[in-house]
Amino acid sequence: SCTGGMVAVALTDVAGSSAVVERGFVTYSNAAKIEMLGVSPGTLAAHGAVSEEVAREMAEGALAHSGAQLAVAITGIAGPGGSEHKPEGRVCFGLAMAGHPTQAETR
Repeated sequence: SCTGGMVAVALTDVAGSSAVVERGFVTYSNAAKIEMLGVSPGTLAAHGAVSEEVAREMAEGALAHSGAQLAVAITGIAGPGGSEHKPEGRVCFGLAMAGHPTQAETR
């Protein structure tokens, strides 16, 4: 959610990307994460939007709500703001691929 669709822009700027890019979701708000990707309100309440748990559910939701075989999710705090526990610049990535365990990582 912190990129506001910049990943889709970067991918679709490449000639021929329409052969591999099926769609993108910009889910900046928690409501959008819930409605468009099926992120659990309980997960959001327990871990916050900027968490590996939410990134994982976002990626799984993007995979489930598309014809894709691979989905990437990004949620983070671009700034200004943040906290001691979740500082500005914290970004969580999720990667879901059909038939494989979903991965998540924080940078």
